[in-house]
Amino acid sequence: MKRVVVCLVLLLAAGSARAAMMESYDLAGLVVKSDAIVVADRIGPTPAAPDRRGRYRVVRVVRGGLAPGAEVDVWDELYVTPEIDPRVVLFLTKRDDGWQLVSSGMRVTVHGKVFRFDQRSNPGGFELVPQGRDPVDQWLPGTPQLDAAGLDRAIADAIRRVDALPAALAERDPARRRAAVLALLPAASSGRAFQFYVDAFGNEAARGLARAGDLEGALLADARDHGAADLRDALATVGALIAYARDTAHPVALRVLALAACDHHGEDYFADPAAVRAVLALVADPDPGVRAAAVELGSRPAGVISSDRAEQKRLDALAVEARKTIEKQYAVETSRPVLFAIASLYRNVLHRALPSRRGAPPIAAAVHVEQASLEVDVICLDPHAHVSDARLSATRDGAPATIAAFNVSPYCADPSTGVGAAGPPPPPGHYELTLELVLDRRRVTMPVGSLVVAPSGEATLSP
Repeated sequence: MKRVVVCLVLLLAAGSARAAMMESYDLAGLVVKSDAIVVADRIGPTPAAPDRRGRYRVVRVVRGGLAPGAEVDVWDELYVTPEIDPRVVLFLTKRDDGWQLVSSGMRVTVHGKVFRFDQRSNPGGFELVPQGRDPVDQWLPGTPQLDAAGLDRAIADAIRRVDALPAALAERDPARRRAAVLALLPAASSGRAFQFYVDAFGNEAARGLARAGDLEGALLADARDHGAADLRDALATVGALIAYARDTAHPVALRVLALAACDHHGEDYFADPAAVRAVLALVADPDPGVRAAAVELGSRPAGVISSDRAEQKRLDALAVEARKTIEKQYAVETSRPVLFAIASLYRNVLHRALPSRRGAPPIAAAVHVEQASLEVDVICLDPHAHVSDARLSATRDGAPATIAAFNVSPYCADPSTGVGAAGPPPPPGHYELTLELVLDRRRVTMPVGSLVVAPSGEATLSP
């Protein structure tokens, strides 16, 4: 009987169960996924359809094998809303039972302005989101909203990039190949898109570089992926990724990405005790970024359940080995990101209190950028501690500054929902971020990172 391996690792700020998850794509991703792209008019529901389909008449063919005047029936119940204009852009894939919309594959207009679709809650359907400059509007809201002509130009540019990728990957000189592929991708930054966004085109570019033998180039491409890390495809074998991560001659940021990319393999990683132990050896790496990534990946066997008893016994033994290795590092650890990774492991996977430690800081915190908002997760290292107030303060180029869009989520003894504020993204500049909270009636402050906002609005965050 084939074994079943289930990963139960939980992440802070994770979305709800992914069983009903509907992926969303930028325009290049939709081009990759589509067999046809058409401008069409919705002419009504499909008569006597077994499910709720809409009938569309093709007005103009952008790409693919349909013809003007053709009628297609697609299941569109999750997309159609009363206020949209009848003329839409459809990204279609051909199935045995007819044409089907690519997930999120509809662009619509309302009063001349273009909207795309995201699944904002799970379970739930797609919701209208303003279509800004593609693809950055997926992770950088507030770019100018497109009109129909702007959408035509954006689709044409997405098609140009998709069609240019094969030639870029065919370049025989490795340096030129890498440069040509990376030129087709957006810039790297710390911005993270909404939870179900998948950079299908970026995934294809990264895998292409990896197949060409350029693992470092593939990791550089992966660094430009602003989508959900747990929805990406495998880049290389677990062994190759760990070997790259262990080589201290490589850039630290890419060593960290190589460890994160091991997680895309799932069962292949858990099935290899030597791989797990190689990762655990990096828990004491000189670089704190590598240590934090090694803690997160090395602890994965603790969150896995197998239907095979022998394999479960092996996984349990690996989990104990991982816990002892991480506890040994915790006794001497001073880096805030590493302490947060360890605290996350104990709270969300092991469900147990951290070992007692003299001089341990009261909290561990981590910050990331999501949709131009700064998201701060806080874990009390003392499980009995209470947080009664929290906020994020900043200096900009040395002067006091206000961060308008942020959320602070404490995970302590009390079931606090945290605090936050909505507002525009911060203007360009260099920010030093400080977390301030009241912990058991004591005011605690902690630096949580440096944020650099470029003139384009792209944000880069460093611990």
